[in-house]
Amino acid sequence: MTFFKLKSFLFLVIYFGFLLTSFSQTIDSEFSDYCDGDSIDLILNYDNELNYIVWQNNVGGDWNDITDLLIYEGVNNDTLTINNVNSSFSEVLYRTLLDTGAVGGFEDTSQVFMFVVYDDLTTPVIIGAQSICFNTSPNTMSLSSISGGAGNYSYQWFQDGEAISGANNLTYQAPSLTSSATYTLEVSDPCAVKLSNSITITVFEDFSIGTLLGDQDICFETSISQLIAPSVTGGTNNYFYQWYVDGVVVPGEESSILQITSLSESHDYYVEVYDYCDAIISNPIHVNVYFDLTPGSITSPQTICYNTVPSSLTFSELPAGGEGLYTYQWQSFTGFSWANVSGATSTTYSPSSLTENTQLRVQVSDPCGVVVTSAITITVYDDLTTPLIQGDQSICYNTSPNLISLTSVSGGAGNYSYQWFQDGEPILGATNPIYQAPQLTSSASYTLQVSDPCAIKLSTPITITVFEDFSIGILLGDQDICFNTSISQLTAPIVTGGTENYFYQWYDDGEVL
Repeated sequence: MTFFKLKSFLFLVIYFGFLLTSFSQTIDSEFSDYCDGDSIDLILNYDNELNYIVWQNNVGGDWNDITDLLIYEGVNNDTLTINNVNSSFSEVLYRTLLDTGAVGGFEDTSQVFMFVVYDDLTTPVIIGAQSICFNTSPNTMSLSSISGGAGNYSYQWFQDGEAISGANNLTYQAPSLTSSATYTLEVSDPCAVKLSNSITITVFEDFSIGTLLGDQDICFETSISQLIAPSVTGGTNNYFYQWYVDGVVVPGEESSILQITSLSESHDYYVEVYDYCDAIISNPIHVNVYFDLTPGSITSPQTICYNTVPSSLTFSELPAGGEGLYTYQWQSFTGFSWANVSGATSTTYSPSSLTENTQLRVQVSDPCGVVVTSAITITVYDDLTTPLIQGDQSICYNTSPNLISLTSVSGGAGNYSYQWFQDGEPILGATNPIYQAPQLTSSASYTLQVSDPCAIKLSTPITITVFEDFSIGILLGDQDICFNTSISQLTAPIVTGGTENYFYQWYDDGEVL
Protein backbone atom coordinates (compact mmCIF):
# COMPACT_ATOMS: atom_id res chain seq x y z
CA MET A 1 0.00 0.00 0.00
CA THR A 2 2.80 2.41 0.88
CA PHE A 3 4.55 1.65 -2.37
CA PHE A 4 1.34 2.38 -4.28
CA LYS A 5 0.97 5.75 -2.60
CA LEU A 6 4.58 6.58 -3.31
CA LYS A 7 4.13 5.71 -6.95
CA SER A 8 1.06 7.93 -7.15
CA PHE A 9 2.93 10.75 -5.50
CA LEU A 10 5.83 10.26 -7.84
CA PHE A 11 3.47 10.36 -10.77
CA LEU A 12 2.00 13.62 -9.60
CA VAL A 13 5.41 15.12 -9.04
CA ILE A 14 6.63 13.98 -12.37
CA TYR A 15 3.50 15.24 -14.05
CA PHE A 16 3.68 18.57 -12.32
CA GLY A 17 7.37 18.86 -13.10
CA PHE A 18 6.64 18.17 -16.70
CA LEU A 19 4.56 21.26 -16.79
CA LEU A 20 7.58 23.28 -15.63
CA THR A 21 10.50 21.56 -17.23
CA SER A 22 11.52 19.02 -19.66
CA PHE A 23 13.16 16.97 -16.95
CA SER A 24 16.34 16.76 -18.84
CA GLN A 25 17.97 16.47 -15.41
CA THR A 26 17.62 12.92 -14.09
CA ILE A 27 18.86 11.15 -11.01
CA ASP A 28 20.39 7.69 -11.13
CA SER A 29 21.52 5.26 -8.48
CA GLU A 30 23.12 1.84 -8.64
CA PHE A 31 20.03 0.14 -7.21
CA SER A 32 16.52 1.02 -6.34
CA ASP A 33 16.46 -1.22 -3.26
CA TYR A 34 19.00 -0.97 -0.48
CA CYS A 35 19.78 -2.71 2.71
CA ASP A 36 19.79 -1.25 6.12
CA GLY A 37 23.12 0.46 6.81
CA ASP A 38 24.09 0.89 3.16
CA SER A 39 25.56 4.11 1.81
CA ILE A 40 23.84 5.35 -1.35
CA ASP A 41 25.12 7.56 -4.10
CA LEU A 42 22.50 9.55 -6.01
CA ILE A 43 24.01 10.82 -9.26
CA LEU A 44 22.52 13.78 -11.07
CA ASN A 45 22.56 13.80 -14.85
CA TYR A 46 22.13 17.48 -15.81
CA ASP A 47 22.83 20.34 -18.21
CA ASN A 48 26.14 21.89 -17.34
CA GLU A 49 24.66 25.34 -17.80
CA LEU A 50 22.82 24.72 -14.61
CA ASN A 51 25.77 25.06 -12.35
CA TYR A 52 24.12 25.64 -9.04
CA ILE A 53 22.88 22.54 -7.38
CA VAL A 54 20.95 22.10 -4.19
CA TRP A 55 19.77 18.63 -3.12
CA GLN A 56 16.37 18.55 -1.50
CA ASN A 57 14.29 15.89 0.18
CA ASN A 58 10.63 15.61 0.84
CA VAL A 59 9.53 14.05 4.08
CA GLY A 60 5.81 14.30 4.71
CA GLY A 61 4.97 16.54 1.73
CA ASP A 62 7.36 19.50 1.94
CA TRP A 63 10.58 19.93 0.00
CA ASN A 64 13.51 21.14 2.02
CA ASP A 65 17.10 21.74 1.28
CA ILE A 66 19.27 19.03 2.77
CA THR A 67 21.42 20.48 5.53
CA ASP A 68 22.26 17.41 7.69
CA LEU A 69 25.89 16.99 6.82
CA LEU A 70 26.30 14.07 9.26
CA ILE A 71 24.23 11.86 7.05
CA TYR A 72 24.59 13.51 3.68
CA GLU A 73 27.66 14.38 1.73
CA GLY A 74 27.76 16.49 -1.48
CA VAL A 75 24.55 18.39 -0.95
CA ASN A 76 25.72 20.92 -3.58
CA ASN A 77 27.39 18.46 -5.89
CA ASP A 78 26.08 16.32 -8.64
CA THR A 79 26.57 13.24 -6.47
CA LEU A 80 24.75 12.99 -3.17
CA THR A 81 26.02 10.38 -0.76
CA ILE A 82 23.64 9.18 1.92
CA ASN A 83 25.36 7.31 4.74
CA ASN A 84 24.05 4.43 6.82
CA VAL A 85 20.49 4.38 5.59
CA ASN A 86 17.69 2.55 7.32
CA SER A 87 14.08 1.79 6.53
CA SER A 88 12.97 5.30 7.43
CA PHE A 89 14.63 6.54 4.24
CA SER A 90 12.10 4.59 2.20
CA GLU A 91 9.58 7.39 2.86
CA VAL A 92 11.85 10.12 1.50
CA LEU A 93 11.77 11.69 -2.00
CA TYR A 94 14.89 13.25 -3.44
CA ARG A 95 15.47 15.89 -6.16
CA THR A 96 17.85 18.64 -7.08
CA LEU A 97 17.18 22.29 -7.49
CA LEU A 98 19.34 23.78 -10.23
CA ASP A 99 20.05 27.37 -11.22
CA THR A 100 22.26 29.08 -13.75
CA GLY A 101 23.28 31.56 -11.19
CA ALA A 102 22.23 34.53 -13.37
CA VAL A 103 20.08 37.22 -11.92
CA GLY A 104 16.56 36.36 -12.66
CA GLY A 105 17.74 33.05 -13.99
CA PHE A 106 15.44 30.19 -14.36
CA GLU A 107 15.39 27.51 -11.68
CA ASP A 108 15.03 23.99 -12.75
CA THR A 109 14.29 20.81 -10.78
CA SER A 110 15.42 17.36 -11.55
CA GLN A 111 13.45 14.20 -11.75
CA VAL A 112 12.25 13.01 -8.33
CA PHE A 113 14.02 9.86 -7.09
CA MET A 114 12.90 7.43 -4.47
CA PHE A 115 14.54 4.22 -3.20
CA VAL A 116 13.54 1.48 -0.82
CA VAL A 117 15.59 0.51 2.26
CA TYR A 118 14.81 -2.90 3.66
CA ASP A 119 14.36 -3.31 7.39
CA ASP A 120 17.38 -4.64 9.22
CA LEU A 121 17.49 -8.43 9.05
CA THR A 122 16.50 -9.63 12.50
CA THR A 123 18.33 -12.35 14.37
CA PRO A 124 16.62 -15.62 13.50
CA VAL A 125 14.89 -17.42 16.33
CA ILE A 126 14.85 -21.20 16.20
CA ILE A 127 13.01 -23.63 18.44
CA GLY A 128 13.42 -27.28 19.20
CA ALA A 129 15.60 -27.53 22.30
CA GLN A 130 14.88 -30.92 23.84
CA SER A 131 16.26 -33.89 25.70
CA ILE A 132 16.26 -37.23 23.95
CA CYS A 133 17.28 -40.76 24.66
CA PHE A 134 20.56 -42.18 23.49
CA ASN A 135 20.70 -43.06 19.79
CA THR A 136 17.24 -41.70 19.01
CA SER A 137 16.13 -38.98 16.61
CA PRO A 138 15.00 -35.66 18.06
CA ASN A 139 11.87 -33.83 17.04
CA THR A 140 12.21 -31.48 14.11
CA MET A 141 13.90 -28.15 14.79
CA SER A 142 12.52 -25.13 12.98
CA LEU A 143 12.82 -21.42 12.36
CA SER A 144 10.33 -19.65 14.56
CA SER A 145 10.75 -16.07 13.37
CA ILE A 146 12.77 -13.97 10.96
CA SER A 147 12.08 -10.58 9.39
CA GLY A 148 13.76 -7.76 7.57
CA GLY A 149 16.24 -7.88 4.80
CA ALA A 150 15.32 -8.42 1.20
CA GLY A 151 13.16 -11.39 2.12
CA ASN A 152 14.57 -13.96 -0.25
CA TYR A 153 16.27 -15.90 2.51
CA SER A 154 18.75 -18.71 2.28
CA TYR A 155 19.26 -21.14 5.15
CA GLN A 156 22.13 -23.19 6.53
CA TRP A 157 21.90 -25.29 9.68
CA PHE A 158 24.96 -25.86 11.83
CA GLN A 159 25.77 -28.57 14.37
CA ASP A 160 28.38 -27.65 16.96
CA GLY A 161 29.61 -24.89 14.67
CA GLU A 162 29.95 -27.07 11.59
CA ALA A 163 27.71 -26.65 8.57
CA ILE A 164 25.41 -29.60 8.02
CA SER A 165 25.50 -30.73 4.44
CA GLY A 166 22.11 -30.41 2.73
CA ALA A 167 20.43 -28.78 5.74
CA ASN A 168 19.11 -25.71 3.86
CA ASN A 169 15.48 -25.52 4.84
CA LEU A 170 13.39 -23.75 7.43
CA THR A 171 13.28 -26.99 9.42
CA TYR A 172 15.85 -29.63 10.18
CA GLN A 173 15.41 -33.20 11.22
CA ALA A 174 18.55 -34.41 12.93
CA PRO A 175 19.48 -38.09 12.67
CA SER A 176 19.78 -40.41 15.67
CA LEU A 177 22.19 -38.89 18.16
CA THR A 178 24.55 -40.48 20.66
CA SER A 179 25.83 -37.25 22.19
CA SER A 180 24.44 -33.83 22.93
CA ALA A 181 24.71 -31.24 20.18
CA THR A 182 24.17 -27.52 19.73
CA TYR A 183 22.38 -26.26 16.65
CA THR A 184 22.20 -22.84 15.02
CA LEU A 185 20.61 -21.57 11.81
CA GLU A 186 22.30 -19.09 9.55
CA VAL A 187 19.83 -16.98 7.56
CA SER A 188 21.21 -14.94 4.70
CA ASP A 189 19.83 -12.65 2.01
CA PRO A 190 21.42 -9.98 -0.19
CA CYS A 191 21.43 -7.59 2.74
CA ALA A 192 22.90 -9.59 5.59
CA VAL A 193 23.84 -12.89 7.14
CA LYS A 194 22.46 -13.53 10.61
CA LEU A 195 23.10 -16.44 12.97
CA SER A 196 20.24 -17.58 15.14
CA ASN A 197 20.17 -18.29 18.79
CA SER A 198 21.61 -21.69 19.65
CA ILE A 199 19.50 -24.56 20.89
CA THR A 200 20.81 -27.69 22.50
CA ILE A 201 19.56 -31.19 22.04
CA THR A 202 20.64 -32.95 25.19
CA VAL A 203 21.24 -36.65 24.63
CA PHE A 204 20.97 -38.74 27.74
CA GLU A 205 23.85 -41.12 28.21
CA ASP A 206 23.43 -44.64 26.96
CA PHE A 207 21.28 -46.57 29.41
CA SER A 208 23.50 -49.16 31.05
CA ILE A 209 23.49 -51.24 34.17
CA GLY A 210 26.29 -52.62 36.30
CA THR A 211 26.63 -56.15 37.62
CA LEU A 212 24.09 -57.46 40.08
CA LEU A 213 25.99 -59.03 42.96
CA GLY A 214 24.67 -61.58 45.38
CA ASP A 215 25.46 -65.12 44.22
CA GLN A 216 25.54 -66.99 47.49
CA ASP A 217 24.95 -70.22 49.32
CA ILE A 218 22.66 -70.08 52.33
CA CYS A 219 21.30 -72.52 54.83
CA PHE A 220 17.81 -73.94 54.70
CA GLU A 221 15.11 -71.52 55.86
CA THR A 222 17.47 -68.62 56.42
CA SER A 223 17.26 -65.12 55.00
CA ILE A 224 19.78 -63.71 52.59
CA SER A 225 21.32 -60.33 52.91
CA GLN A 226 19.30 -57.84 50.91
CA LEU A 227 19.84 -57.61 47.18
CA ILE A 228 20.77 -54.15 45.95
CA ALA A 229 20.23 -53.19 42.34
CA PRO A 230 23.49 -52.45 40.54
CA SER A 231 24.40 -48.93 39.62
CA VAL A 232 22.55 -47.60 36.61
CA THR A 233 23.81 -44.83 34.36
CA GLY A 234 22.37 -42.97 31.45
CA GLY A 235 18.78 -42.44 30.55
CA THR A 236 16.77 -39.82 32.38
CA ASN A 237 18.14 -40.68 35.84
CA ASN A 238 14.56 -41.25 36.95
CA TYR A 239 14.64 -45.00 37.32
CA PHE A 240 12.02 -47.55 38.19
CA TYR A 241 12.73 -51.09 39.34
CA GLN A 242 11.04 -54.46 39.09
CA TRP A 243 12.51 -57.57 40.70
CA TYR A 244 12.04 -61.06 39.32
CA VAL A 245 12.48 -64.47 40.91
CA ASP A 246 12.86 -67.43 38.57
CA GLY A 247 11.54 -65.24 35.76
CA VAL A 248 8.36 -64.27 37.61
CA VAL A 249 7.59 -60.77 38.87
CA VAL A 250 8.02 -60.35 42.62
CA PRO A 251 4.82 -58.47 43.53
CA GLY A 252 5.35 -55.13 45.21
CA GLU A 253 9.12 -55.18 44.91
CA GLU A 254 9.69 -52.00 42.94
CA SER A 255 12.58 -50.34 44.74
CA SER A 256 16.29 -50.66 44.24
CA ILE A 257 16.56 -52.98 47.27
CA LEU A 258 14.98 -56.42 47.55
CA GLN A 259 14.37 -57.82 51.01
CA ILE A 260 14.03 -61.60 51.09
CA THR A 261 12.59 -63.68 53.90
CA SER A 262 13.76 -67.17 54.77
CA LEU A 263 14.21 -69.52 51.84
CA SER A 264 13.73 -73.26 51.68
CA GLU A 265 14.76 -73.75 48.05
CA SER A 266 17.16 -72.25 45.54
CA HIS A 267 16.17 -69.34 43.30
CA ASP A 268 17.49 -67.08 40.55
CA TYR A 269 16.97 -63.33 40.86
CA TYR A 270 17.38 -60.40 38.52
CA VAL A 271 16.14 -56.83 38.36
CA GLU A 272 14.70 -54.87 35.46
CA VAL A 273 15.43 -51.16 35.50
CA TYR A 274 13.47 -48.86 33.26
CA ASP A 275 12.86 -45.20 32.65
CA TYR A 276 11.37 -43.06 29.91
CA CYS A 277 14.11 -44.09 27.52
CA ASP A 278 14.49 -47.81 27.87
CA ALA A 279 14.35 -50.91 30.00
CA ILE A 280 17.35 -53.02 30.81
CA ILE A 281 17.67 -56.32 32.63
CA SER A 282 20.54 -57.12 34.95
CA ASN A 283 22.49 -60.32 34.99
CA PRO A 284 20.86 -63.02 37.11
CA ILE A 285 22.28 -64.12 40.43
CA HIS A 286 21.76 -67.54 41.97
CA VAL A 287 20.91 -68.09 45.60
CA ASN A 288 21.67 -71.70 46.40
CA VAL A 289 19.77 -72.99 49.41
CA TYR A 290 21.34 -76.00 51.06
CA PHE A 291 19.00 -78.83 51.89
CA ASP A 292 17.68 -79.01 55.41
CA LEU A 293 20.35 -80.37 57.74
CA THR A 294 19.47 -83.88 58.93
CA PRO A 295 21.58 -85.84 61.42
CA GLY A 296 21.30 -89.28 59.89
CA SER A 297 20.98 -92.42 62.00
CA ILE A 298 23.38 -94.47 64.05
CA THR A 299 23.54 -98.25 64.23
CA SER A 300 21.03 -100.34 66.11
CA PRO A 301 20.85 -100.76 69.87
CA GLN A 302 22.89 -103.53 71.46
CA THR A 303 22.63 -105.73 74.50
CA ILE A 304 25.91 -106.76 76.07
CA CYS A 305 27.18 -108.58 79.07
CA TYR A 306 28.32 -106.82 82.14
CA ASN A 307 31.75 -105.21 81.90
CA THR A 308 32.20 -106.12 78.26
CA VAL A 309 32.98 -103.96 75.22
CA PRO A 310 30.11 -103.32 72.79
CA SER A 311 30.52 -103.40 69.06
CA SER A 312 31.75 -100.19 67.48
CA LEU A 313 29.02 -97.73 66.72
CA THR A 314 28.77 -95.90 63.41
CA PHE A 315 26.25 -94.27 61.11
CA SER A 316 23.74 -96.47 59.36
CA GLU A 317 22.61 -93.35 57.47
CA LEU A 318 25.00 -90.45 57.07
CA PRO A 319 24.02 -86.84 57.75
CA ALA A 320 22.66 -84.88 54.83
CA GLY A 321 21.90 -81.29 53.89
CA GLY A 322 23.56 -78.18 55.19
CA GLU A 323 26.87 -77.09 53.76
CA GLY A 324 28.30 -80.57 54.13
CA LEU A 325 31.18 -79.59 56.43
CA TYR A 326 30.17 -81.91 59.22
CA THR A 327 31.83 -82.38 62.58
CA TYR A 328 30.79 -85.07 65.01
CA GLN A 329 30.57 -85.37 68.76
CA TRP A 330 29.33 -88.53 70.42
CA GLN A 331 27.37 -87.91 73.59
CA SER A 332 26.15 -90.06 76.46
CA PHE A 333 23.25 -89.45 78.81
CA THR A 334 24.22 -88.94 82.42
CA GLY A 335 20.72 -89.31 83.79
CA PHE A 336 20.15 -85.56 83.82
CA SER A 337 21.77 -84.23 80.67
CA TRP A 338 23.84 -85.16 77.67
CA ALA A 339 27.60 -85.01 78.04
CA ASN A 340 30.27 -85.11 75.37
CA VAL A 341 32.31 -88.29 75.21
CA SER A 342 35.92 -87.20 75.29
CA GLY A 343 37.73 -87.83 72.02
CA ALA A 344 34.71 -89.32 70.28
CA THR A 345 34.62 -86.99 67.28
CA SER A 346 34.45 -89.23 64.22
CA THR A 347 31.70 -91.11 62.47
CA THR A 348 32.65 -94.25 64.39
CA TYR A 349 32.85 -94.69 68.14
CA SER A 350 34.22 -97.67 70.03
CA PRO A 351 33.13 -97.53 73.64
CA SER A 352 35.13 -99.14 76.40
CA SER A 353 33.68 -101.91 78.57
CA LEU A 354 30.37 -100.98 80.16
CA THR A 355 28.85 -101.93 83.49
CA GLU A 356 25.54 -100.13 83.12
CA ASN A 357 22.99 -99.27 80.50
CA THR A 358 24.23 -96.43 78.32
CA GLN A 359 22.38 -94.10 75.97
CA LEU A 360 24.41 -92.64 73.13
CA ARG A 361 23.76 -90.17 70.33
CA VAL A 362 25.78 -88.03 67.92
CA GLN A 363 25.69 -84.28 67.75
CA VAL A 364 26.30 -83.26 64.12
CA SER A 365 27.52 -79.72 63.59
CA ASP A 366 27.66 -77.84 60.29
CA PRO A 367 27.93 -74.15 59.40
CA CYS A 368 24.18 -74.35 58.89
CA GLY A 369 23.33 -75.62 62.35
CA VAL A 370 23.56 -78.31 64.99
CA VAL A 371 21.37 -81.40 65.00
CA VAL A 372 21.42 -84.64 66.97
CA THR A 373 20.63 -88.19 66.01
CA SER A 374 18.07 -90.28 67.77
CA ALA A 375 19.64 -91.96 70.77
CA ILE A 376 20.35 -95.67 70.91
CA THR A 377 20.67 -97.66 74.10
CA ILE A 378 23.33 -100.21 74.88
CA THR A 379 21.66 -102.48 77.39
CA VAL A 380 24.14 -104.02 79.83
CA TYR A 381 23.07 -107.16 81.62
CA ASP A 382 23.64 -107.10 85.35
CA ASP A 383 26.69 -108.94 86.51
CA LEU A 384 25.91 -112.62 86.95
CA THR A 385 25.72 -113.15 90.71
CA THR A 386 27.22 -116.11 92.57
CA PRO A 387 24.51 -118.73 92.74
CA LEU A 388 23.18 -119.59 96.19
CA ILE A 389 22.19 -123.21 96.83
CA GLN A 390 20.61 -124.83 99.85
CA GLY A 391 20.49 -128.36 101.14
CA ASP A 392 23.14 -128.69 103.80
CA GLN A 393 22.04 -131.75 105.82
CA SER A 394 23.12 -134.75 107.74
CA ILE A 395 21.74 -138.09 106.77
CA CYS A 396 21.98 -141.56 107.91
CA TYR A 397 24.30 -143.93 106.36
CA ASN A 398 23.19 -145.28 103.03
CA THR A 399 20.12 -143.10 102.84
CA SER A 400 19.11 -140.52 100.25
CA PRO A 401 19.38 -136.86 101.23
CA ASN A 402 16.67 -134.32 100.71
CA LEU A 403 16.73 -132.35 97.43
CA ILE A 404 19.39 -129.74 97.12
CA SER A 405 18.42 -126.67 95.07
CA LEU A 406 19.34 -123.27 93.71
CA THR A 407 17.83 -120.58 95.85
CA SER A 408 18.97 -117.50 93.96
CA VAL A 409 20.91 -116.34 90.97
CA SER A 410 20.54 -113.12 88.95
CA GLY A 411 22.18 -111.06 86.28
CA GLY A 412 23.62 -112.14 83.02
CA ALA A 413 21.51 -112.90 80.00
CA GLY A 414 19.12 -115.00 82.06
CA ASN A 415 19.07 -118.14 79.96
CA TYR A 416 21.01 -120.14 82.49
CA SER A 417 22.57 -123.56 82.19
CA TYR A 418 23.26 -125.69 85.27
CA GLN A 419 25.78 -128.33 86.26
CA TRP A 420 25.97 -129.93 89.69
CA PHE A 421 29.25 -131.07 91.07
CA GLN A 422 29.96 -133.60 93.81
CA ASP A 423 33.28 -133.23 95.44
CA GLY A 424 34.45 -131.19 92.44
CA GLU A 425 33.39 -133.65 89.83
CA PRO A 426 30.50 -132.99 87.49
CA ILE A 427 27.55 -135.20 88.10
CA LEU A 428 26.38 -136.73 84.90
CA GLY A 429 22.91 -135.54 83.99
CA ALA A 430 22.63 -133.18 86.95
CA THR A 431 21.71 -130.10 84.89
CA ASN A 432 18.68 -128.70 86.68
CA PRO A 433 18.34 -126.09 89.39
CA ILE A 434 17.60 -128.91 91.87
CA TYR A 435 19.35 -132.16 92.46
CA GLN A 436 18.37 -135.36 94.15
CA ALA A 437 21.44 -137.16 95.31
CA PRO A 438 21.31 -140.98 95.56
CA GLN A 439 21.79 -142.95 98.81
CA LEU A 440 25.05 -141.98 100.34
CA THR A 441 27.43 -143.93 102.47
CA SER A 442 29.85 -141.08 102.93
CA SER A 443 29.63 -137.34 103.26
CA ALA A 444 29.86 -135.29 100.07
CA SER A 445 30.30 -131.64 99.04
CA TYR A 446 28.04 -130.23 96.35
CA THR A 447 28.34 -127.10 94.18
CA LEU A 448 26.25 -125.74 91.33
CA GLN A 449 27.79 -124.11 88.30
CA VAL A 450 25.45 -121.58 86.61
CA SER A 451 26.41 -120.40 83.16
CA ASP A 452 24.91 -118.15 80.50
CA PRO A 453 26.36 -116.36 77.43
CA CYS A 454 27.82 -113.73 79.70
CA ALA A 455 29.54 -115.69 82.49
CA ILE A 456 30.02 -118.89 84.47
CA LYS A 457 29.62 -118.71 88.20
CA LEU A 458 30.15 -121.46 90.80
CA SER A 459 28.08 -121.49 93.92
CA THR A 460 29.41 -121.85 97.40
CA PRO A 461 29.44 -125.51 98.38
CA ILE A 462 26.99 -127.30 100.64
CA THR A 463 27.78 -130.52 102.46
CA ILE A 464 25.65 -133.57 102.99
CA THR A 465 27.05 -135.23 106.07
CA VAL A 466 26.50 -139.00 106.17
CA PHE A 467 26.58 -140.48 109.61
CA GLU A 468 28.74 -143.56 109.97
CA ASP A 469 27.01 -146.86 109.69
CA PHE A 470 25.07 -147.53 112.98
CA SER A 471 26.63 -150.51 114.78
CA ILE A 472 26.55 -151.99 118.31
CA GLY A 473 29.00 -154.14 120.17
CA ILE A 474 28.23 -157.42 121.99
CA LEU A 475 26.09 -157.24 125.09
CA LEU A 476 27.91 -159.15 127.78
CA GLY A 477 26.33 -160.72 130.84
CA ASP A 478 25.29 -164.27 130.15
CA GLN A 479 25.22 -165.82 133.64
CA ASP A 480 23.64 -168.30 135.98
CA ILE A 481 22.10 -167.11 139.21
CA CYS A 482 20.11 -168.53 142.11
CA PHE A 483 16.39 -168.32 142.29
CA ASN A 484 15.12 -165.09 143.40
CA THR A 485 18.43 -163.46 143.44
CA SER A 486 19.62 -160.39 141.58
CA ILE A 487 22.02 -160.42 138.81
CA SER A 488 24.83 -157.97 138.41
CA GLN A 489 23.88 -155.04 136.21
CA LEU A 490 23.91 -155.26 132.49
CA THR A 491 25.77 -152.60 130.56
CA ALA A 492 24.78 -151.78 126.98
CA PRO A 493 27.49 -152.60 124.56
CA ILE A 494 29.44 -149.88 122.77
CA VAL A 495 27.45 -148.21 119.99
CA THR A 496 29.08 -146.47 117.00
CA GLY A 497 27.76 -144.59 114.01
CA GLY A 498 24.52 -142.86 113.71
CA THR A 499 23.99 -139.50 115.28
CA GLU A 500 25.80 -140.46 118.47
CA ASN A 501 22.80 -139.22 120.37
CA TYR A 502 21.67 -142.59 121.55
CA PHE A 503 18.54 -143.65 123.39
CA TYR A 504 18.15 -147.04 125.03
CA GLN A 505 15.23 -149.45 125.60
CA TRP A 506 15.76 -152.75 127.40
CA TYR A 507 13.72 -155.84 126.66
CA ASP A 508 13.16 -158.97 128.69
CA ASP A 509 12.18 -161.93 126.72
CA GLY A 510 10.93 -159.57 124.06
CA GLU A 511 8.92 -157.50 126.35
CA VAL A 512 9.69 -153.92 127.06
CA LEU A 513 10.92 -153.41 130.47
